Amino acid sequence: LPGRGLRRGSTVSVATGRSQPAGGGTSLLLALLSEASRTGSWCAVVGVPALGAIAAAESGIALDRLALVPNPGPEWPTVVAALIDGVDVVVAAVPGGVAPSIASRLVARARQRGCVLVPFGPWDGADVTLATIQINPDEVYRFGVVDADRESRVHGFEEKPKETSLRSPYNAEKVAASMGIYLFSTDVLIP
Repeated sequence: LPGRGLRRGSTVSVATGRSQPAGGGTSLLLALLSEASRTGSWCAVVGVPALGAIAAAESGIALDRLALVPNPGPEWPTVVAALIDGVDVVVAAVPGGVAPSIASRLVARARQRGCVLVPFGPWDGADVTLATIQINPDEVYRFGVVDADRESRVHGFEEKPKETSLRSPYNAEKVAASMGIYLFSTDVLIP
């Protein structure tokens, strides 16, 4: 990421979220939160009921600085906005699409408060979008392969191997792969 990490006031989307809750995006999400937590940041995760305290702790996230809101209900924007006011990093997996007006208000609030907003799924207007996908084993030569376990811990990475014995922890017939596509807004790249 630019600046060697999450920049306060930015919006970093992890493209997967609810549409593929068992995909490689969970590993990516936990890695982002783990690094922020290690440096003393408070983190919150909204709308990801499958993410539990055990997986978070095993990923290196300090549980004494983590708020989990698995099912925020229909007023999720209010929940996310309240957390933005007092937490350093807020993950938000939203139900369905996000109205542009809601997305822009939450992005502006995060920027104003110096919070990193991490939408878990598609989000128009993100400063950075990171993504992983599940692929067939015969396609690994085209991708970086992520070695992750069922608890979403990333143990390693293979850059475009000819073949691999690694399999997705979520589907034994697939391989978790980095899409290698990172979308940045010009405000992030050109300060």
